[in-house]
Formats: sequence, structure tokens, C-alpha cells
Amino acid sequence: MAGFRGGDVGVRQRLRGIEVFARPLPRFGPEQAPAEPVALFLGWLAEAVAAGFPTRTP
Repeated sequence: MAGFRGGDVGVRQRLRGIEVFARPLPRFGPEQAPAEPVALFLGWLAEAVAAGFPTRTP
């Protein structure tokens, strides 16, 4: 995948530009996770979308 470009900005550069762990991380209890991994992912995705994206100024 070396050399793959996502538009004008390389994928690596784009991913490195994302703010990481801007807020405290929620606790994860594996014993409370659904048995089906897809349900866990869809729950996480719904929460992430509802939380929105932080605005960044370069």
C-alpha cells in the first residue's frame, strides 16, 4: 500500500492530522460487550457520530 494517495494529501498525513484522545476515554468492560462484534462496532459508530467531530484549524 506504499505510495497510496488519498487526493492531494497522503493517507498517512491525513491520519496523523486527526486529534487523538482529546477527551477522557470511556471504560470498557469486555464482560458487558455484546457477543456479536458487529453490534459492538455499530454501537461505537453511533456514539462517535452523535458526539460529532472537533473543528480544527490548521
